[in-house]
Amino acid sequence: MGLLLGGPRHGYELKRLLEKDLSPLFSVSSAPIYYTLRRLEEEGLVVKWTEVKGKRPQRYRYSLTPKGREEAKRLILRNITEIQRPLFNLDISLYFLNFVPSEEVLPLLRERFKELRKLRFLLRKQAEELRGDSSRRREAIIAAHNLRGVEAEIEFVKDLMEEFREEATEREAHDRR
Repeated sequence: MGLLLGGPRHGYELKRLLEKDLSPLFSVSSAPIYYTLRRLEEEGLVVKWTEVKGKRPQRYRYSLTPKGREEAKRLILRNITEIQRPLFNLDISLYFLNFVPSEEVLPLLRERFKELRKLRFLLRKQAEELRGDSSRRREAIIAAHNLRGVEAEIEFVKDLMEEFREEATEREAHDRR
């Protein structure tokens, strides 16, 4: 619905915006877009109409109803105050790590650390590019927010690797005795 706040769009425009603008922010799939639009239409949040331009085939354009605009606004404002614990797939693995030898975990943590550093580089670059563009101020804020999260995760993984190194060293010393 947020993509329709800027005005009516056809399905392909919505799909392109999802893939281009929102995919860097979170994992998003454009596959269910028409299902979602149909559901929003059934709920009275979106209306659609047929549009024909020149020799192009007919296509549907979608627009928010007044009820849809209010619902989009309500969701945006609710998400500002709603605090949900971030989901890190690493947390699930951490719970079960006592079943996996440290020497198998450490190389994977190093790989995660490396990938996080690459992501940090890309986010820094993105934040720098956006910083001077006042028309993309909101995107700059989002990039800065994501950068802080990645930096915190880098520090956590660094500490975790040290813990696993110490554990492996202690185990080696114990095995030598």
